[in-house]
Amino acid sequence: MVIKMNEYIDLTVTLSKNYLPYPGDAPIGFKQVKTIDADGYNLTRIETGMHIGTHIDARKHILPDGEGIESLEINELIGQARVLRPTVFDGVISSGDIIEGLIGDETILLLDLKHTSKLNTDAYYEQPRFLPGIVPYLAAAKIKVIGFDIPSPEYVSGDFLDMHRDLMKAGIHIIENLTNLELLTPVVDFIGLPLKIEGMDGSLMRCVAKKNVMLT
Repeated sequence: MVIKMNEYIDLTVTLSKNYLPYPGDAPIGFKQVKTIDADGYNLTRIETGMHIGTHIDARKHILPDGEGIESLEINELIGQARVLRPTVFDGVISSGDIIEGLIGDETILLLDLKHTSKLNTDAYYEQPRFLPGIVPYLAAAKIKVIGFDIPSPEYVSGDFLDMHRDLMKAGIHIIENLTNLELLTPVVDFIGLPLKIEGMDGSLMRCVAKKNVMLT
């Protein structure tokens, strides 16, 4: 695929009735409630949780006193992003590669973990994991958003939500299930737009990025 410098690249996975949700979650449901033949127009109803496909977690998802998705500062999800491709060995993501790669002043970090190829298979939910201790480095680098092509950020040990808690307490937003990260340059212009629904603990997103002319 050839991407021109001024073209946005879609980082959003496609949702369909065949999308394989996180283990234990209900699949997305589609129901045709109006048709052109019977009603003169089509209308489809969907039934889904907010943590399916490309989505962002609200603080309310994890923290007892966390705010809903409507309180999210949208400007934190728009701007230059640093794209890193850390080594993954034996299912463990290299913290050193991430720390060494935080060389710019971008507040959005995208991690290409080469996991998208497993999407819609059981193997997708056997994602690589992080070493404890990485979050303070992200916070020190003033990262406000972290996104990746895996279903959930988890440490190699401990409770599976520990890393979610650490990221959120550090003020870092979490975007899960991105795709096409392999097409990105080291620095991109990123836009991630969640739905604005009061009280939601997360939101489906449309995320896009384009190559930045000032590459570093």
